[in-house]
Amino acid sequence: MNSVERAIRAGVVGTDTEERLVCQDCGMPLETHDHDRVGWRRSCPNCGRMWKQVHETETATRTATGDAE
Repeated sequence: MNSVERAIRAGVVGTDTEERLVCQDCGMPLETHDHDRVGWRRSCPNCGRMWKQVHETETATRTATGDAE
């Protein structure tokens, strides 16, 4: 499972006119699953591909406090 940021750079995931993440292969907005400690899993409801999305605020906080892994 790659990150959403890598998928955007590769052109596999894009955004629609309302800035929602969209699977470029299917044209479907991504669904959000499982908010865990540092982020979410995003998936396309049509093709089932999955990506991980790191919550930027928590990552920045963990890095600033020295808690980064």
